[in-house]
Amino acid sequence: MIKYNIGLIGNTYYDIILRLNTDHVIPGETQEVSEIHHKLGGVFNFLRALENDSNIYINLYTSFGDNRIQESKYEFAKNTRIITNNIEIQKNKSTLESIITVDNTGTKTTFPYLCEQENRVKFYSNKELCLNKLVNADWYHIMYIDKLDLNIADIKKIRTSAKIISADLCSVKPSYKVLSKMEKLLGEIDYLFLSEYEAESFAGYLDHYNRIPNILNTNTIPIKDNHDFDNLIEQKTLYNALMISAASSKAVCILHTPTYSFVVPANKNCRKLLYRAVYHNHQLKNINPIGAGDMCAANFIKLMLNKGKKYNMDKILLETHKLTSHLLKTNWTN
Repeated sequence: MIKYNIGLIGNTYYDIILRLNTDHVIPGETQEVSEIHHKLGGVFNFLRALENDSNIYINLYTSFGDNRIQESKYEFAKNTRIITNNIEIQKNKSTLESIITVDNTGTKTTFPYLCEQENRVKFYSNKELCLNKLVNADWYHIMYIDKLDLNIADIKKIRTSAKIISADLCSVKPSYKVLSKMEKLLGEIDYLFLSEYEAESFAGYLDHYNRIPNILNTNTIPIKDNHDFDNLIEQKTLYNALMISAASSKAVCILHTPTYSFVVPANKNCRKLLYRAVYHNHQLKNINPIGAGDMCAANFIKLMLNKGKKYNMDKILLETHKLTSHLLKTNWTN
């Protein structure tokens, strides 16, 4: 079996998850909490998706405070293929924390107030400590790139050690300042993972600043098999992905939702833009959706490495959804 190396760069969080006994959260009303869960999040969500893949080794580049060493040992014991030499444990500091509520429909709300407090670990105390430790890998994934202080020069440095680079965002509705930075990085990234909300914000930013080629604004969007779309929301989601792709010289956009996904190749021409829509999964209920996007990225990367030469993109996306859905069903107990 061929062995593959993934470099994973990103933040570690400690998630405090409140499971609410309701199908619909009404702001301002008291909610009954049925369960409370604690677990390491951020890069650890990605790692959990790869626990059972014996041929994938992960070089982990992250930081956390010395208050979460015990929890990290538990996670590392589940996957002995995680290479931990490049983790920075910062003494006398606390790991980033988030409070997250999840209702019975799987809708989550994040309250990242603790992340902003002083004396909490954000990333390497000096990003050069990370960049100077990079080892060669088949694929580097940058988690929550909008939360890391990385510029074009930094991505180019990662490129010297990486055959492929992908990234995703953390903010549900990124600010225009963040999106301006992301626009500049698009030419250095091979794959960009986006949720429908992130895609909507990104497309709105590009449209606001007239970054979209005129052909995309004035001609019919080349959507194949339009009758397969369930609703106008899905059509709008694809349109957003097309806008981002049209503004990109390189990055392939992977737009994921709970029920479908698109892969849109970078193409400034726009006349030849393609999409591939995946099967429509049944909406999962009573799940813990924390880290769903991170697991989706991990599964996609794993499948691209292991099956990329045999599977077409439709099948890669289909399998990504299946694997991620299975993980979400067991996410409360793992």
